[in-house]
Amino acid sequence: MARGWVLAVAVLLAPAARAEAPSLYLVQTSGWMEPFFTDRTSPFKPLLQALVDASHTGRTLIADFNQDGQVPGHRSPEVVYDGPFAPGPVNAAINGLSLAVRPGGRLADADFDGALARALDTVLDGRPGIVWVVTNNKNSRNNSSEIDRNTRGFAELVRSSPYLPFAAAYPVRMPVTGRQYTERGLIIYAIAYGDDAAAALAGIVDSAPMRALFTDPPFKLKHLDEAPLVFTATDNASALPGGGLLVQGVPPGGTVRVAGALRSEYYPQTIVSADVSLAWAALDGVADPAALPAEVEPPVLSGLASGAQQGGIALVLHTPAVARPPGLAGWFAQSKALNGSLQLRLTNLRMALGADFTAKMGEIAALDQLPDVFADYQKVTAATAVIPVTLLVQFSPAPLIEALALAALAAATLVAALVLATRARRYDVLVEGRKRPFSLRPMQSQMVALADGRCLVVTGRLMGPHRSRVLEAGRKAGR
Repeated sequence: MARGWVLAVAVLLAPAARAEAPSLYLVQTSGWMEPFFTDRTSPFKPLLQALVDASHTGRTLIADFNQDGQVPGHRSPEVVYDGPFAPGPVNAAINGLSLAVRPGGRLADADFDGALARALDTVLDGRPGIVWVVTNNKNSRNNSSEIDRNTRGFAELVRSSPYLPFAAAYPVRMPVTGRQYTERGLIIYAIAYGDDAAAALAGIVDSAPMRALFTDPPFKLKHLDEAPLVFTATDNASALPGGGLLVQGVPPGGTVRVAGALRSEYYPQTIVSADVSLAWAALDGVADPAALPAEVEPPVLSGLASGAQQGGIALVLHTPAVARPPGLAGWFAQSKALNGSLQLRLTNLRMALGADFTAKMGEIAALDQLPDVFADYQKVTAATAVIPVTLLVQFSPAPLIEALALAALAAATLVAALVLATRARRYDVLVEGRKRPFSLRPMQSQMVALADGRCLVVTGRLMGPHRSRVLEAGRKAGR
């Protein structure tokens, strides 16, 4: 409890500014590590050099650890290099590492729990960082019960501390024979202290240099209930950066079916069986997205190995009724984007270690010798993957076509009226017993003198017959 409080205070007091997390490499130098150091053909130190080269983040620290206080004048962990990454000085520090020997010639024990805690509190000074622990998970022979408890405490600290949000392990085959012991392999732990360090470490373990160094992915030790699967669309959708989906041609208030496959992100576990369900977690303009139906077909998974895909999967998404944007622009809008996210949930989840991993570990160490944290996957019965989604809702063109047709009709009517208003029409007018032709535009008048001195005024009209009137002698047409 006290150690957890110390870690919490350290993280809370870390600088607010995001700086590049340092990389600390803790190398076990106690008894059971003897063959890794004394076998003349041991690839141990070249592996350490390659690890640092592939994973460093700038400031690099190399330190050994055993049991603090057993070797006079030596602290555990003890830093042998602290500075910017440079191959020459880093490799020299690694080549200088040696077994810790107690007075009397006995090899030192190891305190994993204490070494990790002191590395975080003292070496990193309570600031976020990435810690790599290189060990074969064993202590020297004839360890005391206290040292055994500390070894178990290391696993418990990694498992339960919320301030170590990312932890993974790389089992490595490495058969070596020393002067005293023979070993078959070791384990490299990758542990992040603080959220910023966790984000950096997640990128490092997925980087090309690390994938080139280790043929298998790391064994994830924490948060196995997060991101268990990845959905890849094969129809009606395309991929977006960050694992999202762009679903096009979505009908408002309708249903769209996205075909694809599910890939397991677990390693080295096989999903023996699980129920699968789908739900909206968020969607633009929807106050209660969970009430909007969403299904996955089929609703079960079985026998899905690590990294394997199961095809024939369909996401059935019910979409909300979506109104066009307001204003004139809305009439011309062809689509509207809705951003949201789906939750793909696994329940009644059962997992087992893959046969390949079991065989590999059998070449390194007995499974029952691994820390309990390696078996935590057995406690995971539910997991959730979040899928970012953008729906491109397609509007029907019918309202726009109707609006354009009405506008065209109005325009045609207006043009016809203008033509009628400006075109001259022929009128046959009876003048003193004879028909005379007049060509008049609407409201245009023409005056004809009569034999008795009066005048006949003929006026054209927009529609219908002309209008005529007789003016007495001496009067003008406008009076």
